[in-house]
Amino acid sequence: MNIVDMVRQVGQKINEIAIAAAEQSATTDEIARNTDSVSRLTTELAAASEQSAASANELSRLAEEIKVDGGALHYVKKFQIPISKS
Repeated sequence: MNIVDMVRQVGQKINEIAIAAAEQSATTDEIARNTDSVSRLTTELAAASEQSAASANELSRLAEEIKVDGGALHYVKKFQIPISKS
C-alpha cells in the first residue's frame, strides 16, 4: 500500500467519523426534545392528578351530605302522606 492509498483511507475514515458525529448530534437533539416533552407531560399529569384528587374529595364530601340527607329524607318520607296521581 502506498502513501496515496493510505491518505485516501484516512480521508474515508475522517468522512465516516464526520457522518457518525452528525448522526450522534441529531440523535442527541431528538433525545433533548423528547426529554422536554416528557417533562411537560409530567407537569400536566401532576396538575391533572391534583385536580382529580380535589374532585374526588369534593365527591366524597357530597356523598357524605347525601348520606346524611338521605337518612333524614328516609324519615320524612316515612311519615309523608301518599299523594295520588290523577
